[in-house]
Amino acid sequence: MQNDFLQDWQTIWQSELAAMAVDREGAGLVASMAKSWADMTAVMQAAAKGMADAGQSTDNAAPVAPQRPAPGAAAPADASDAGSAEIAKLNRRVAELERRLAEADRRAGPVKPRRKSPRG
Repeated sequence: MQNDFLQDWQTIWQSELAAMAVDREGAGLVASMAKSWADMTAVMQAAAKGMADAGQSTDNAAPVAPQRPAPGAAAPADASDAGSAEIAKLNRRVAELERRLAEADRRAGPVKPRRKSPRG
């Protein structure tokens, strides 16, 4: 049953991403997400390489506790606001997708439990 759920979820997101790719605004969002994913992957690879170079295992690395600032140190600066417009746009898109999903659920009515396959 969990596998069916995951397949349904994947199908929903594939159709949503395909729809966004056709839409100009959606295409920009997909491109932005892909770039963010690539950037995050590069950072993680660099971190893993740094750990390997330092002789640490990357398999079960212990989490590093955040360091506290020294007494009397200046508070860290707030994060930049450069991406707030993009975040607002993404939040609006997520809200729209959630609304559409709720509407589809409402139209579909109650979900009947699936019968288990004989293979289990």
